[in-house]
Amino acid sequence: MDAIQFAFAPVTELLFMLFYVVVPVTFLVVGTAIVIDAEVTSRLVLLLYLVPMGMIRAWIGSLDPQTDDLEISFS
Repeated sequence: MDAIQFAFAPVTELLFMLFYVVVPVTFLVVGTAIVIDAEVTSRLVLLLYLVPMGMIRAWIGSLDPQTDDLEISFS
């Protein structure tokens, strides 16, 4: 079972990226562009996506796999 949990760690990271970065930032960028009716620069959009992604990757990388800080269960 440990091998399955280890194998699904990248999937968990992908889901974190999707739900905590891509979806909220997309709503933020699109909503801001619609409400303000302004052109959003690509550099700003890149930073809005990359900073939270880096924070999540650093957080996941700091977790100790022996202590089950992030638990994945298949039961």
